[in-house]
Amino acid sequence: MLLFSCSDHTIRIWKYYKTQNTGSYIRLLIGHSREVTGLYWIPRSFRVFSTSLDGTVRLWDVDRGICIKMKRTEGYGYIAAVSSPNRLFFACLTASQTVEIFSQTTLELLFTLLVLYLSIIDPR
Repeated sequence: MLLFSCSDHTIRIWKYYKTQNTGSYIRLLIGHSREVTGLYWIPRSFRVFSTSLDGTVRLWDVDRGICIKMKRTEGYGYIAAVSSPNRLFFACLTASQTVEIFSQTTLELLFTLLVLYLSIIDPR
């Protein structure tokens, strides 16, 4: 399955059928009011985290196609997201140059870090 965001602020899930050499949309997730900036599948589950410039972090149930948890921040949006290697935490980079760390199970905000210097390394 392929997970991606669209310019209409939705999240779409597409499934490829190898035997038929074709694919189709299997789910449309609606809820963000601005651009979706980060998507992350939770391994071995049908749940997805998303972040957006609308200032929300959402946890989606892909089977049911609904948002099951949401946290909203005021005054800024999220521009990136990543999961910790142990899959216990979810980190979100905000437009105000902080990193917010959430619990993956409860979506509780655990702590906020101020980013003083950010370097993106090209692995090539």
